[in-house]
Amino acid sequence: MQLRTKKASNKSQALAGKLLNKMEGLSKPRKNFILSTMILFLSMRGRYNFKGMERYGSYSEKSYRLHFEKGFDFFKFNAELYKLKLSNNCIVAFDPSYLPKSGKHTPAD
Repeated sequence: MQLRTKKASNKSQALAGKLLNKMEGLSKPRKNFILSTMILFLSMRGRYNFKGMERYGSYSEKSYRLHFEKGFDFFKFNAELYKLKLSNNCIVAFDPSYLPKSGKHTPAD
């Protein structure tokens, strides 16, 4: 089964590749893996597990497991994206809507 990747995927891949090239301390194979995994996450439907990623992606299940054991600095990646694409006027927001809010554990205001 082919993934649905067209123009948006190419633009996403170009942007992510540009950001990854600005980050220091990443080897070329690691950059290629992170780039392909980001595009894969944007393209996959259903559950995200290593078997599904092996089916639709370009790496084996073992490769996905080994690469996911290593850390990746998403804060630095997002900071590079901020510097590249956004203006100086930004607001940071946090939405804790995933927290349960019923019962005795609801915090009082």
